[in-house]
Order: sequence, then C-alpha cells, then structure tokens
Amino acid sequence: METQPDATLAELRDRLGLEVTLGHLCRTLHKMKLSLKKSLFADEQNRPDVKAARQRWQAALGGLDPDRLVLLMRARPRPT
Repeated sequence: METQPDATLAELRDRLGLEVTLGHLCRTLHKMKLSLKKSLFADEQNRPDVKAARQRWQAALGGLDPDRLVLLMRARPRPT
C-alpha cells in the first residue's frame, strides 16, 4: 500500500479483499510489528496561517510550555 500510505484499516481490508473484522486486522498487523501511525508531525503545522496562530498562542501563554499546560489541564479534577 505504498501508493497510499495513509489508508485506513477498512480501506486496507477492502484492497486486500479480506473478510475479517477490523479488530482482527489490527491485531494481526500489530503481531507483524507493522505500525499504523500516520505521522509524528502534522503537515498542517507547516501552513503559514497555522504556524502564525501557534506563535500567537505560545506568546499568549507567556513562556509557559504548551505541553506543561496540557498536563496541568488534565490534572485538575472536573467540577461536579
């Protein structure tokens, strides 16, 4: 499937003509040590508008690391 490396499990199953569940296909690929990760870096991050918005957001954080902010947000208990 090199011509379309971002094919979904369902597309892969259809292309191969398999009659298996998506879960079975996923487990089989995992056993074969084949990764389904699309990318570690979203292509959208290269777009000028997205890059500018990210820089504005980081400036608004006042030097706080965005990853730390996410961890802080997850650590807070939800209001009841």
